[in-house]
Parts: sequence; structure tokens; C-alpha cells
Amino acid sequence: MSLSIQDIAGRPDFLGFIQQQAKAMVELDRQHAKMATAFRTQQRWKLGQLSLALYLKSLRDPEVEGLNAARFLEEAERLGIASRNTADTFLQQMIAFGALQPLEPKGDRRKRFLRPAEFSLAIFDDWLSIYLATLDRLDGGARVQSYRQDRDAIAVIQPLVAELFLPPMTVRQPEAGVSPFIWANNGFIVTEHLVMGLDAHAMEGDRFFTSVTAISDLAAVLNMSRSNAAQKLREAETLGAIGWEGARGQSRMWLSRELVDTYLGHQAGILAHVDHAYASHFAA
Repeated sequence: MSLSIQDIAGRPDFLGFIQQQAKAMVELDRQHAKMATAFRTQQRWKLGQLSLALYLKSLRDPEVEGLNAARFLEEAERLGIASRNTADTFLQQMIAFGALQPLEPKGDRRKRFLRPAEFSLAIFDDWLSIYLATLDRLDGGARVQSYRQDRDAIAVIQPLVAELFLPPMTVRQPEAGVSPFIWANNGFIVTEHLVMGLDAHAMEGDRFFTSVTAISDLAAVLNMSRSNAAQKLREAETLGAIGWEGARGQSRMWLSRELVDTYLGHQAGILAHVDHAYASHFAA
């Protein structure tokens, strides 16, 4: 039986586990900086998940024709992720980057069939393993070990996980508060790094203090320009999501409880969905 959002978020040590997870995610982002940069918008992340799901579904169901350009454009538009032109631009960029590779046509030679490159699958593999590791810490399970021993698992689990990111979503983006900052370009990875450096024991009212002071340090670790990092922080500051204890760049940065709670709630939703997808495969 999979864990619910309430089971996950209700753990008193949940924040500590999420800080460990954020550290692993920031490291994964660093290792694949060029690829990560291409997926730092919500729209492109969804398009990437859609392309993987279309391909992997065909590996376990011969009736599914797989990832072809025409179907990808149709699904992207049907799900409201992107227009056909935007989705086609994404495909061309992924092919040029090597993240997607052409396949020999099956049947209808007018259709362009594609498959994810091995490194694309490996990155998702690592991403999923990070979330499974957090679930294992929550209840002492052995999901990562089971997943690593079953190489067919990804073809079942990834399409189920993709449902979280493709409308209708289990975890939806709130319209108010600090959420616009989290979901904007680069906002999520910036939030992960800030949460990673958060000191849960250093609080003042509804503010959590972090180990971050210099914007340049944040930019360096996230492979962003200083101006880009500064812009993201200004957006967050305008929303009241972050601030400085004293002079900007010369004192500890703080995060609002609203930002921390929003981020933790989103992570609890992802973890619950990943656990359900995992259980759906391994229970069968």
C-alpha cells in the first residue's frame, strides 16, 4: 500500500528528508547542467515527460505505436501543454541536442518515429531513484533496491508518474502567494537550493534562515548568471517569499514559512504519486 500525502507531510522529520532530497536534486542538475537548463520551465518539463511516456508505453503494449512526431504534437495540443508549433520546436531542439534520436519507420513511412537517447532515460532514472530514496527514508522501505533490480519497471512507472505533470494534474499550481515564483523559469531549482541550505532550528517568527548570503555563490552552484539569479531572488523578494537579515548579500537570507510550506506540500504530492506508481507496478 502506498503512502498518502498526509502520511508523508505529517512526518515530523519530513523537512530534513526533503533537504537531503534537494541536495541530491541540485547535484543531479549540476552533473547534467546543459540538459537541465533545457528543462527549467514547467512547459518543457511536461513536454519531456510526454515524450518519454509515449515511447515507454509502446515497450509494454504492442498496440501503442510509440513516439512519433505527429502523435506528440497532437497530444501536446490536446493536453494543453503547448501549441503544435511550440511542441515541434521542442522536438527539433531535442533531436539537435541528441536527447531524442530518429528510429526506422514502422509501417507508415510518412511518420517520424523517435526514441529517447540512453542518457535521457538515465537522467529520469536518477530523478526517480532520488524520490524513491526519500520514500525509503520515510518508512524504512527498499524501493530503490527493488527498482534497480527490475529494469522493466521504468516502462510502467514513468508513464504513471507523467500523469502528475500532464493535465489533469494531481498536484496543481496554486494561483496566489509564492507559487508563481516557484513555477517560473529556474524558480524550482533556486527554491531547492535555498531549502537545502535552510536551518530548521534558526527561525524568527515565520522566517527560516538559510546558509545563503552571496547571490554569486547561488549563481555558481546552479550554473546561472549572477544577473539571472539576482532577478529570480528579486521576484521572490517582491512576493515576500525571501529576504535578508541585514544588508542584501552581506547577511543571511531567510525564507518565508509560506514558501517552505508550499514547496513541502508540492514535494509531498510528488512523493505520494511516485509511490502510487511504484506500488502499481510491484504489487502486480
